Amino acid sequence: MAKGPTSQARGPQGQRDHPGSAPEPQGRPGGWERRLTEAPDLIEPPAAREPAEVLLLACAALTDGDLEAAVALYEPDATLAWGQDHSASGHAAIREVLARVMDMRLPLRARAVRVLRAGPLALITGERTLTGTGLDGVVIALTGPTALVARCQPDGTWLTAADQWLPYPGPDGAAKAG
Repeated sequence: MAKGPTSQARGPQGQRDHPGSAPEPQGRPGGWERRLTEAPDLIEPPAAREPAEVLLLACAALTDGDLEAAVALYEPDATLAWGQDHSASGHAAIREVLARVMDMRLPLRARAVRVLRAGPLALITGERTLTGTGLDGVVIALTGPTALVARCQPDGTWLTAADQWLPYPGPDGAAKAG
């Protein structure tokens, strides 16, 4: 006698869930999506060993879609300012701002031009550029000077204490983000 297919739980729309899985709670992502968003990040974010690395690593993390690695490069009470009149202080507020940048899914590039060290502090000046076509088809080209104050931590790594970027539309007058 041939055995029939094994019994699997079915979700609200009748789709098959993983064998032995519990029904999905209302209002929460289902299946693999929930497991991926709730999985702990077992890989430690890269640490800045030199002051300029806080700028470069944060931009790389945002470009790679790693929001938590970017936020981890800021001190808990750091301030992030962009443009003439926008700022956010603390990890939660900085996370919201960086999430909006990351959601554009465009490469964020940085160039550190100068690093001025004074004891456990360093002033990093340079330029950031965010260019590409947004998800809505609008061309985005923002570039401008940046300045960061980084502080050396007791373990020898560096974190951003204050960060300012003054973006302006690129030379082609492309649309401005945010």
